[in-house]
Amino acid sequence: MGYINRKGLVAIFLADAANENLSQQTDAKNNSFMNHVLDHTEHEIVRFNYSAEMLFVKNVKEGNPDALREAGQTVSIEEFSVGKLAKKSLKLHEYLACSIIVLASRAAIDGGIDPLTSYLKSDLYFQRLENCADIKAIYSLVFEVAIDYAELVSDYLIQKSHRSYVEQCKHFIRKRINKPFSNDEVAKELSISKHYLSRLFAEEVGMGIQQYAVRERLEAAKNMLKFSDQEISTIAMYLCFASQSYFGKLFKKHTGYTPKQFRDKYKTLDFK
Repeated sequence: MGYINRKGLVAIFLADAANENLSQQTDAKNNSFMNHVLDHTEHEIVRFNYSAEMLFVKNVKEGNPDALREAGQTVSIEEFSVGKLAKKSLKLHEYLACSIIVLASRAAIDGGIDPLTSYLKSDLYFQRLENCADIKAIYSLVFEVAIDYAELVSDYLIQKSHRSYVEQCKHFIRKRINKPFSNDEVAKELSISKHYLSRLFAEEVGMGIQQYAVRERLEAAKNMLKFSDQEISTIAMYLCFASQSYFGKLFKKHTGYTPKQFRDKYKTLDFK
């Protein structure tokens, strides 16, 4: 065995002491956990299981406030057993409420809500929780949290579907740029009501479906005038305008030029 100076012996002693202390702390933690498990079993404490928690998260994430309302009406405060989170009853339910606020805010983010919006909303709920004077007030707040976040996601999903319908309508128009179509045909293609689609489109785009189609056809006409040698009458017919004169009138209103003026001014010089 090599020579070990005094400092080395001290270091070894301190390391052994630290390991022993760590082992004692681990044993204490294990004993504490086992005591908690035994106490939990002895008093037959029943708590909501993992599947119930996941169902709550699912209903918030999918924007289903009705399911949460139904669940809230069938569960009383007395039945809402949550285990032994604290010695004081009020504090125990405060901890549970904190967990629910966090779960709901994260589920809402998974459902598409902007994270900052969700976090700011949870901040306000934590502030309100601090002012709850009894368990009934806490559960009233918890119920509000669940419904509020679920409705927030529901509204977001509805708006998203609206935007989707409008984008699908625009895509339909682009595909039918050289073919006439009615609003009925678009609605049938998208499997929704004509009046519903017309209202959504007008609210989102600021004009009707047919007005938008005319605008897109005029934009297409600009490209054809710049990059092709097609006759103006041919372009008007191809893009579904009733006549060349009607096309010319709309084109000038849209661009400030007649079709011929526009071609003379903007036609690509090296076009062949």
